[in-house]
Amino acid sequence: MKRELAAFVGIVALAAGVSAQAGLSVADQNEITRTRCAVCHTNAKPLGGLSLEHFDAANPDPALARMMLVKIKDDGAITASGAPKPPADIYDAFVNALASYAARPPADPRWTVELAADPAMPKRGHAVVTARAAFASGSVVFTCNGASRHAEITPVDKTSEASGAIDFEGLSPTVRAIFSWCLTPAPTK
Repeated sequence: MKRELAAFVGIVALAAGVSAQAGLSVADQNEITRTRCAVCHTNAKPLGGLSLEHFDAANPDPALARMMLVKIKDDGAITASGAPKPPADIYDAFVNALASYAARPPADPRWTVELAADPAMPKRGHAVVTARAAFASGSVVFTCNGASRHAEITPVDKTSEASGAIDFEGLSPTVRAIFSWCLTPAPTK
């Protein structure tokens, strides 16, 4: 019995060591997102149309992970809440986790989503979200500029006039919310 218990403890210790080497736990990733990202990207005030209040690293959206990765690595958004940059090992582990999620295939392979800088305001960071999809009836490009709250829907190579509408089904709920926000007029004060 003691030998079995010692073997079990050894396996648990080994698994904990491998997990620590692999990076941050899901709970730690969610905590970083909650304290560093969701303070600005709330349901009540979704900056750029994005709310991260319900981000869950246990079930990450690859498109959202790609956008977060760009904002954190290229724009330094991890300090936007006013908190200092996390220690290098934590920052690197968080970035690596996001990169691994971003590398996963999308839930619906018809859609690709990317984040780019606004050519009119390149120093403002990456604020332009573009989603592209190909359907049997044609393809569509949907662009939302989170800085100016300007949206465009561009049908491309439409092969069938019969359908008349492009199906946005398959686009992740988080990305759909960004576009919905972008299409909704800003409230007047």
